[in-house]
Amino acid sequence: MNTKPIINLLQLSSEAILSIDELHNISFFNKSAERMFGYTHDEALGENLSLLLPTRYQKDHRKNITEFGNSELVSKPMGLRDIALFGLRKDKSEFQIQVSISKGQYDSSHGYTAIIRDISKQVDIEEELRLRVDIRTHEIDRQKNLLEIRNERLSKISTTVAQLNTSLVKNLRQRLSLIAMPISNLKQSDINLSESTLHLINIAYREIETLNPLLTQFENYSLLETGGSGLQIEKQFFGSIIDNVYATVSGKIIQRGIDLEIN
Repeated sequence: MNTKPIINLLQLSSEAILSIDELHNISFFNKSAERMFGYTHDEALGENLSLLLPTRYQKDHRKNITEFGNSELVSKPMGLRDIALFGLRKDKSEFQIQVSISKGQYDSSHGYTAIIRDISKQVDIEEELRLRVDIRTHEIDRQKNLLEIRNERLSKISTTVAQLNTSLVKNLRQRLSLIAMPISNLKQSDINLSESTLHLINIAYREIETLNPLLTQFENYSLLETGGSGLQIEKQFFGSIIDNVYATVSGKIIQRGIDLEIN
């Protein structure tokens, strides 16, 4: 059989192809193998396959090929991801490879032919992607932890604000009661008050009645995200209303000899 056309075809393959005999000496070395390993065909021909392997792989690789030769398998992949395999260039640099090896009868002896792929760039890309995923995962976890801390702080703030709301409303109701009681007594008393004074008293009483439902709404209000500053504003607001009511009526009432005081 004329094998020259087949050999010429293998020479033109874009993948590195080499053959070894039973002694693991190189008997074929195509152009792509030359480019991959840096040896010419003449330099590689007749050399042992160990020329192309790092020292740490040579013993096990020879054993694996021998076991493959004695098995019933016709072909076998080598250098899978879970068992990395490296090639060795002429300049002694290493690169990760995958190998598909097949066996056959050549003349009176067994031989092996291997198709070799340089996967070092692919491995580098996958490693970079894994690194990016790890970084992104770490950042997501960090943001998640920060969010949990923030939510915990907001929960504490909300609880504190609710407690302050209750205390503030209680205090304001007490102050309103102190004003409402003497005003109510004045309205029901027989004291002779001018129409203008009675008008002021009625205004003050209506204001107090208006403030009570506002306080109820404020008591039910949940302050979620102000850090306490909004609460201080509300306190000043209600305090100023009460002070204004007191200032409006106190002058006229005191003129009538009635003692009106808020603590």
